[in-house]
Amino acid sequence: MAISRVSSRWFASFGEQPPAGPSVVCLPYAGGSASVFRPWARYTDSLHVLAVQLPGREQRMAEPAASSLDELLAGLLPQLRRLAGGEYALYGHSMGALIAFEAARRVRALDLPAPSRLYVAGCPAPHIPQTESVYDLPRDELLAWLADGNGLDPAALEYPELIDLMLHTVRADLAVVDTYRYRAGPPLDIPIRVFHGAADKQLPTADAYRWQEMTTGEFDVQIFHGGHFFVQDHGPDIVSAIERDLLCRQEAENS
Repeated sequence: MAISRVSSRWFASFGEQPPAGPSVVCLPYAGGSASVFRPWARYTDSLHVLAVQLPGREQRMAEPAASSLDELLAGLLPQLRRLAGGEYALYGHSMGALIAFEAARRVRALDLPAPSRLYVAGCPAPHIPQTESVYDLPRDELLAWLADGNGLDPAALEYPELIDLMLHTVRADLAVVDTYRYRAGPPLDIPIRVFHGAADKQLPTADAYRWQEMTTGEFDVQIFHGGHFFVQDHGPDIVSAIERDLLCRQEAENS
């Protein structure tokens, strides 16, 4: 059964969506919004691309951005009930990967519709202790950190009022990551695929492979040229990989 267009301030879909087929629910990196996944809908004729719109950006700009993972999940998890009746996978980049992972863990406990697969990018395995904390850096140091990781267009510095508006949400998002503490529990039983940028300064390749410890299901790592935001250059390839996985699963179930 296909998932129809979902009407919610938490979800956005773009353009014409296929009448049938699985959905991929996409969660953005810190400071990102649902619209970063707008191009993905053009790369597939079979998947329903459903992007999560977190509070504090775009049409939810008037809402305060959440600064903890528990706060985000408290709002997001009830929305996943809307996906009942259809197959879906979760994809998350950087901060979005943590949200996707914890959402997959918690839907199991709450008896909510479970994702068939988990896709993560730009994020160390969640049980690896992180020592760096950046969300509370002084303004100029935070801007320098963002620019070093290609998370800030230098041209944006010409608009200080826009920068200050953006930084409020970025700080809250980074606090979600920096204050996250992994809680031990049974591994997932769904496949996990990691997409990894070979030149990602924030993610050593060895840390990407440790995601395997988070599942008893199938696991693989697909490596791309590029840094932390490699997905901006490889969107078609990533969508194609997700599409192959999900359609092959459907074909296997129907055979």
